[in-house]
Amino acid sequence: MNPRIALASLILAAGCSSNPQPDKPTAQPPMAKKIPFEMTEHGDTRVDNYYWMRLSDEQKNAPDSTRDQQTKDVLDYLNAENAFTKSMLAHTDAFQAKLFEEMKGRIKETDQSVPVKDNGYWYYTRYEAGKDYAFNCRKKDSMETGTEEVLVNGPALAAGHDYWALG
Repeated sequence: MNPRIALASLILAAGCSSNPQPDKPTAQPPMAKKIPFEMTEHGDTRVDNYYWMRLSDEQKNAPDSTRDQQTKDVLDYLNAENAFTKSMLAHTDAFQAKLFEEMKGRIKETDQSVPVKDNGYWYYTRYEAGKDYAFNCRKKDSMETGTEEVLVNGPALAAGHDYWALG
């Protein structure tokens, strides 16, 4: 056998070892409880074991989610999943931060979309450095001489909210 092929095979076999890495956590993921729920549509019956996780809009938007046991159960399970994920990925925190900064560094903070003319107005979206949301604007007749009208002030509308979306 060629010594190079033998060495490459040895390296490949060592890299494919089934032994877990010592620095990786081995916690068990949370297991969602199974509660069979039968649904019949068009004469076809199916069982959904996780139907209990389905929340109504009223449950999702309730100011105090601890009053409803189903909502509390769903939130407890989701929080357990999030904690498990965080613990399993903890060893990648520094790498995640590095990737985030690299991606952020490639994005122009002050940017503008290509203007589109419609009915005598130029419509465009622009971003300002330090602001997470866009300004939706227009100018009459010309991009160079027209006065900017801000139609939607994203940063002002998002103020005081964890998340905001137009649409």
